[in-house]
Amino acid sequence: MLLVVEDFRGRWYGGENIVDLYLKPRGWNEAAANREYFAALRDTPFRLYEVSKVKPGKSMVLKDLPGKTEPVTVVEQSATRWGCSY
Repeated sequence: MLLVVEDFRGRWYGGENIVDLYLKPRGWNEAAANREYFAALRDTPFRLYEVSKVKPGKSMVLKDLPGKTEPVTVVEQSATRWGCSY
């Protein structure tokens, strides 16, 4: 579901981004932190990462796809519990 939401936020309708279309009529009712989060989603390019070398409760290695950057080890407890290596 997260991928659907993040892909959806990149859509444009009539020259406006879906995030802006949501915030115009409803932004006043959102907390400032939520408005900032939506704006950050709007302004951040979508990225896809390959997950490998998962050590549950400790770390995992992420490789930007199709980027040309080196894989990075991310120390993270909760996300590494559901990740899996292929």
